[in-house]
Amino acid sequence: MQLTVISQLLFTMVGIGFLLAHAQSGAARFAGQLAWGVVVLTPLLVLFALVQHASPFERITRVLNQITSGKLAVLIGRSAQIDQTIKLIWRRRGVVLRYLFLWQPLQCLLTSLEIWLALYFLGAQVSLVEAVVIESLIQAVSSAAFFVPGGLGVQEGGFVLIGGALGLDPSMCLALAGARRIRDLLIFIPGLLAWQLAESSNRPAAPDSEPAVDLRSR
Repeated sequence: MQLTVISQLLFTMVGIGFLLAHAQSGAARFAGQLAWGVVVLTPLLVLFALVQHASPFERITRVLNQITSGKLAVLIGRSAQIDQTIKLIWRRRGVVLRYLFLWQPLQCLLTSLEIWLALYFLGAQVSLVEAVVIESLIQAVSSAAFFVPGGLGVQEGGFVLIGGALGLDPSMCLALAGARRIRDLLIFIPGLLAWQLAESSNRPAAPDSEPAVDLRSR
């Protein structure tokens, strides 16, 4: 999750830079506000990275163990193992760098291509670079509104603001947001159904009824 946030942060900076360089004054003001958001988010991201390397689970478990008079002593070793595993993951620098600078940017480019295709079939003439800008900033808005279930309303408003900054009509932006929602439904609903089927197939069978008691044996 942290690597994904870092990648989104870099992707967002690309979109902000494009708006500052090419958009009009209103869009530039909007890009400046987003840039301040990135500035505020960066120290929190660094703090989160430092916390992960400070054995947080073991420390929290030790405190809880003292509060409960030693009832959680068995969990201290497991918590320390989790902390050690996190540190080992971060030491796999090749995997981390490939995820951060190859797989995540590739995913962002593919979703940007999706935005470009949707706008093409909706009749809007935008470049692939502008589609990348829209996708990068929409991801930033959606991540900032993580507390809203599904980003309902926030994502649509983000499309209107960002698309308007690039000269798109509000109706076109809402149509694009609707196309994005359709994509989500096509991906998420089959996944939820498959999850339900997997859970139901793994559910243990009900125990058999108790055998009848032969009273004559007594």
